[in-house]
Amino acid sequence: MEQTRKEILEATLRALSSHGYADITMRDIGEELNKDRSLIHYYFQNRRGLIADTLDYLLEYFVESLPRTENETARRNLERCIQHYAYGPSEGNLPISNNEAYQILYEIRVLSAREPEHQTLLIEQYERIVSEFSEIIAVGRDQSEFIDIDPVQIGKMIVDLIDAARERQVVFDDQQALSDAEGSINQILLPAISS
Repeated sequence: MEQTRKEILEATLRALSSHGYADITMRDIGEELNKDRSLIHYYFQNRRGLIADTLDYLLEYFVESLPRTENETARRNLERCIQHYAYGPSEGNLPISNNEAYQILYEIRVLSAREPEHQTLLIEQYERIVSEFSEIIAVGRDQSEFIDIDPVQIGKMIVDLIDAARERQVVFDDQQALSDAEGSINQILLPAISS
C-alpha cells in the first residue's frame, strides 16, 4: 500500500476514535493527518469512500493476522484464533488501541444499515472469520480431534458469542465480557465438541 494512502487511513482511524463515526468530518481527518487536506481529496472522492477503505483496512488488520500453525493441534489453533479474534493481535501496527478499533467497528456495524458498501464489507469480514474457524474445526473433525459436527455452525456460534461479548464491552463498559465469553467457549463449547 502506498505510504501516503496508509497515512490517510491511519489518520482516519485516529479521527474516528476521537470523534466517532457519526460526527467525523473531512476536516477532522485532515487535522489528524497533519498534511494538506487536498491530499485526502486526491486519494478519496468523498467521505463515504474514505470510511469504506478505512473499514476495509481495519478489517484486514484483524483477519490477516489470525495465528495458525501447522504443528499445533486443531484445538490449540482454534483456541489461539479465538483469543486473537476476541482481543486482537498482541503487537498491533494500528495508530489506535485494539479496544478503540473494536469500538469503531461496533459503531460502524450499528450504522451500516444505511451504508450498503459498509454493510457488504462487514458481511464479507464475518464470513471470512467464520470460514477461518470452520476450516480449523473441519481439520479437527477429520482428524478425530472433534466429534462429527457442522464446522460452519460451530464457527458462527463462536464468532457470534465473541461479537455479543464485545458489544457488551463497548456499550456497557463490561470489561469482563470478553473473558467470560472466552471462558464459556473454552470450558463448555470446546469440551462438548472434543472427541
